[in-house]
Amino acid sequence: MTTTARGELANTVAVLDPYVIHGGQGAVLDAPEKVLTDIPEEQLHELRTALAKFNTAEHQPSPEEARTVARGVWRGEHGYIKHHWYGWELGMDSYLCNKVTGGLITAGGVATAVGAGTSGPAAGIIAGAFSILIGMVIACEHDNGWSYIYLIGAPPFTPGGVVCNPFG
Repeated sequence: MTTTARGELANTVAVLDPYVIHGGQGAVLDAPEKVLTDIPEEQLHELRTALAKFNTAEHQPSPEEARTVARGVWRGEHGYIKHHWYGWELGMDSYLCNKVTGGLITAGGVATAVGAGTSGPAAGIIAGAFSILIGMVIACEHDNGWSYIYLIGAPPFTPGGVVCNPFG
């Protein structure tokens, strides 16, 4: 999924979020037809699939996680994690972004160093994955210094399911 497509998916989540109602049957998308016709079919299908997974017992949080999810948010000094119908929202201030990217750079360097003594592409692939994550944290940073990343669906998250809107 391209950066533009990821940004469009994040925008779609923001448009639909107010129309998701939580009730006895789980979360239900109750958006007017006018709103739904403006959303690309592929994105609507992906988000409806995420909503269905959210409502199934097999993707519900464990009892320990439920205490956090019931509040809807975990908040730390430099960031937060919010549980939504579409997945999870991660917010990190510039301090935490620097720590995360520093850790990813270190891990990528270790993978490259280990890979230098072996034959095969695994270390390069791992280092490349760390580079993509670093790029995403940096690209998702807003002018207020915060990065907002959205994990769409249920774990394990695919690369197309990790999105942000880098323009606010």
